[in-house]
Amino acid sequence: MIKKKSPEFKKPFSRTFLKIFGKTVVPLFFDFEKVDQENVPGDGPLIVVGNHEGALEAVLMGTYVPRNVEMLAGDEFPQETIVNIAKSLYGVIPVKRMFMDKEALEQALGLLENGGAIGVFPEGGVWNAGNMEPKLGAAWLSYYSRAPVLPIAFSGSKGAWHAAIRGKRPSLSMKFGEIIPPVEKVPEANKKEELKKYSKHIWREIENLIPDETELITDIKYDLYIYIEDQNHKQIEIPDKLQLQNKYYLGQLLHNPGVIKLFNNNLKLPVEVLKELDEFHPADKFYKACQAILEYLDQENPYMLLYRFGIEPGKAMKNGIQELKNLTNWAKKQNFLMKLVAVYQYYLPEKHQKVIKTKQDEFGKWI
Repeated sequence: MIKKKSPEFKKPFSRTFLKIFGKTVVPLFFDFEKVDQENVPGDGPLIVVGNHEGALEAVLMGTYVPRNVEMLAGDEFPQETIVNIAKSLYGVIPVKRMFMDKEALEQALGLLENGGAIGVFPEGGVWNAGNMEPKLGAAWLSYYSRAPVLPIAFSGSKGAWHAAIRGKRPSLSMKFGEIIPPVEKVPEANKKEELKKYSKHIWREIENLIPDETELITDIKYDLYIYIEDQNHKQIEIPDKLQLQNKYYLGQLLHNPGVIKLFNNNLKLPVEVLKELDEFHPADKFYKACQAILEYLDQENPYMLLYRFGIEPGKAMKNGIQELKNLTNWAKKQNFLMKLVAVYQYYLPEKHQKVIKTKQDEFGKWI
């Protein structure tokens, strides 16, 4: 059990200024609507949760929740300068999302024990917003602090700031839900299942508040096709011993623009070739990309893919990267060229339409 740490409420003066500034700027730049703000209790421990597809949800939570909200914020990757400035001005509890971050949890429990409010985004990131399993952090905090949970649904935030500074005045909304009582205490043997159940309950409450604007997608499948040719453009067969066994999971990884962007932009790994899959490249480029990712996973962040995709898919993705590295190592020694075609297939039941995508989506603006 993690001990509760005595609270350190962060930067009250700068937060007061930021709240005033936010309440001035948001209505000027955005067509903003907030609904049922009166659902926020005026005092007592509280865990505030919301969906997360852009940077503005944190701004809106800090500005319009009428409490001093201490926010948990990911701290394991380099981030955009504007995000670092905002986190520094507001003051956050940095958390290593891939691990059991004892220091962050001690701070959060101490604040809740003393009647504070904690802000958490259960998705744990924005790399595949709306399609991720909720993490257990909010449920864990509720279990040990006995704090209730307040769900909030945000709409329209992804890329909204970039649109606003171009004079488009995009729509934003923030809808407050009903208070969810603390997670029930259960025997230790049943605790993990109870936390999973409660996390899904929190997420359903958030989803029920979000306007239903997305199409239902079913029958999702991924695949990866690999083409190799020599310098004279003669097609080369892949040896049986180098055939990939985890193509499904590599296809899924390559169709996740948030993770590819993180490797390329935030971590500065040489993976640009993984964004240019519509043409042949020297096999050496793919080899270097695979090698860099594997070194990062082995030496710095072994839980990254497990956290983002789940334990079994994450393991399969890493194994697939190793298989691709072995194949590209063989191909580069013979100066071969390679092309990868990642396939994302799904079905739209409302349109009775099957969709097959080979072009990767752009991650887009999340601020």
